[in-house]
Amino acid sequence: MDLDAKVDQHESRGDETARTNGLWAATLDAASEGMLVTDHRGNIILVNRAYTEITGYRADEVIGMNPRVLRSGRHDEAFYDAMWSALRRDGRWQGEIWNKRKDGETYPSWLSISSIKDANGRITNFLGIFADISVIKQAQQQLAYLAHHDPLTGLPNRLMLMERLEHAIELARRAKSQFALMFIDLDDFKKINDSLGHDAGDALLRAVAGRMRDAVRAADTVARLGGDEFVVLLENIKGESEAVCVAEKMLESVKHAADLQGLCTSASIGIAIFPGDGTDIATLMRNADSAMYRSKQAGRNRATTYDASFNASACRRIELEGSLRQALELDQFTLVYQPQYELSSGRITGVETLLRWQHPELGDIEPAQFIPAAEETGDLTGIGRWVLKTACREAESWRNRGLFDGCLSVNVSIRQLECNEFVRTVEEALAHSGLPAQCLQLEITESVLLRTTGHLTGVLSALSALGVTLAVDDFGSGYSSLYHLKNLPVSTLKIDAAFVQNLPASENDKAIVRAIVALGENLDLSIVAEGIENEEQRSLLIREGCQFGQGFHLYHPVTRDQLLVALAS
Repeated sequence: MDLDAKVDQHESRGDETARTNGLWAATLDAASEGMLVTDHRGNIILVNRAYTEITGYRADEVIGMNPRVLRSGRHDEAFYDAMWSALRRDGRWQGEIWNKRKDGETYPSWLSISSIKDANGRITNFLGIFADISVIKQAQQQLAYLAHHDPLTGLPNRLMLMERLEHAIELARRAKSQFALMFIDLDDFKKINDSLGHDAGDALLRAVAGRMRDAVRAADTVARLGGDEFVVLLENIKGESEAVCVAEKMLESVKHAADLQGLCTSASIGIAIFPGDGTDIATLMRNADSAMYRSKQAGRNRATTYDASFNASACRRIELEGSLRQALELDQFTLVYQPQYELSSGRITGVETLLRWQHPELGDIEPAQFIPAAEETGDLTGIGRWVLKTACREAESWRNRGLFDGCLSVNVSIRQLECNEFVRTVEEALAHSGLPAQCLQLEITESVLLRTTGHLTGVLSALSALGVTLAVDDFGSGYSSLYHLKNLPVSTLKIDAAFVQNLPASENDKAIVRAIVALGENLDLSIVAEGIENEEQRSLLIREGCQFGQGFHLYHPVTRDQLLVALAS
């Protein structure tokens, strides 16, 4: 090869090397990961553009410096000793490390370090490649948070509650101490959701959660299981009295939270104590739930501690609820009728429809036992539909035979009134039976008047538009608003039997009866006295101006056939 050829070849290789070096430089600067190269002593000799963007340091500020300029202070010397030990042994190290930017902000990064050796195996350089993983860490933390917390209230969820319960049991066993588990359920929360919307319900849940969290110690747990169900774990308590004291604070917390939202609601609380009421999670949860259900049964807005006798009651309740779902299909329900009559003559002017359940194994079950269960399970809507249709059909058959020209009364609960299909159900019952609307009277409890919302008012108005009349049952037992009596389509007030049973001896009850009769006259409402059991009561009511009544004095609840005999006589 001549000299000119050798020169051309050398220049070509030089150009190729220059292009290669330029390509590597461009590649380093295009990389999204930060890169740095050090000499064998660990001093920086090269950084890429991503390095400066991530750390905030310019290249001229770190060339010649040791990478320890990035140390965050979160790792001890043992961490770095292990890193360098791995580099010497394996020639590489990678892992998560916290570094510090120029402005002092710390951040997590994933770092990979490799040693570079010459042909003789001596380390000449170190190459570090790292990425800022702040976004990834934040996403991981968010996922971990969501896995253990309720997204609406920010409270611990069921998963975290179970973990803390396991820990509480371990600590209590070692220390031979006690802790309390409280089940908290908001009363009539469904009514708020249905009438005011889920936004109002969510706002209430958030307010309740915040108030309850403020009512306990930092070491205690307030969790949301879902819906309107909360659980409170009180660790290391001195006894049941301490748990009851906290439960009373919880009741106040719920009331205050509702007041802030312009709502009216309360809570029912059940309390179970470790180890007396259970030594494992399942038993404690079940017994606290059972105690909470007792609070519901006792009138709500209260706390109840668990008692072993609840188990039998809970088993019976479960058995009732299971049987209730099949009672309609198996034709186990029957209707009986209690006549309402004119006090002065005893003439039957109407009948109140009463539901009875004849269970083949449990026997006759009182409505007070199965109606609350039907409300809880949602079966009351179907049962109520059957009662309406059956009673209307029976009443029309009596009318067709010329035996009855009075009013058929049927009790309805707020659960039925809140059902969107209730007005249609009444229309269908009247249409299928042929009973005139003015012959049907629906009885609502006095408490419904205080809970009337836009939806309920619309339902009552729609029923009145059909020609159906409305009666307020057990009047005087609650706190009725005269505004509601004046503005709702009510035609009848039924004096609560509690004010009749002590007549004529009780002057207070006599005064209350007199006031209700006067109220009825002023508002043009019919008055019916309930629970009349003797002639003295009947005579006094007549003297006070009450025209109608019902009770065992003249008529007990009777079957259809017995009623036909009474109507024909």
